[in-house]
Amino acid sequence: MTGHAGAEDSFEPGVLRNRRVLVVDDQDEIHDDFRETLEGDRPMASDAAALAFRRRPEPSFRFPSFDLLHADSGENACAVIEEGCRAGSRVAVAYVDIRMPPGIDGIETVNRMRSIDRDIEVVIMTAYADRPLREMVDGMRFLHKVLYIRKPFAQEEIQQITLALAMKWNVERALAVSRQRQDEEHRRLQAVLDATGDAIALYEDERLVLANRPYERLFDLSSEALRKLPRSAA
Repeated sequence: MTGHAGAEDSFEPGVLRNRRVLVVDDQDEIHDDFRETLEGDRPMASDAAALAFRRRPEPSFRFPSFDLLHADSGENACAVIEEGCRAGSRVAVAYVDIRMPPGIDGIETVNRMRSIDRDIEVVIMTAYADRPLREMVDGMRFLHKVLYIRKPFAQEEIQQITLALAMKWNVERALAVSRQRQDEEHRRLQAVLDATGDAIALYEDERLVLANRPYERLFDLSSEALRKLPRSAA
């Protein structure tokens, strides 16, 4: 289990700040494949292929290096997720193999991981076709944050999936931080307005944004009820 810790006190939309990717598989060669594919600054795999055939690759963006963490069982994977949450170094993307004898399988691993950190982007990996996808995801929560790929997979496939899901995680986190800050500012402003004896309300495009307690008492209505009224009626 390896990786670098980092505080998550701020996020910017479009910035790939969290690059932590967890690989959960009981086969060492799978972990080696991910190291070769995701570690180190390099061209996209398609450009690397062009170079191998002595063709000049098209100018393209260089693939960023990801911070890989590794677990050989579902139990160890959950321990990595839990430790990351405690340290403020949450995992953005997890690749989870379905079959990992003799411990819990990949489906149970994902469910336990979700109980620790619901925001992880999950990619289910399998080399077998004996269980239909609908059976594997039956009862699984947050299906909008689950993908499915079959082994063997190409390098560019893993690169593109990882980059897209890591960016998605970072954007969603940035939006969550922004909403939290707005809520905090709203509560502080509400406290200031409530402390005054004057009835004060803030409107934006005829829509009530904020009303203090004296304003509510003036109309004997709650802020929720006032928001339903047109400004001309208030």
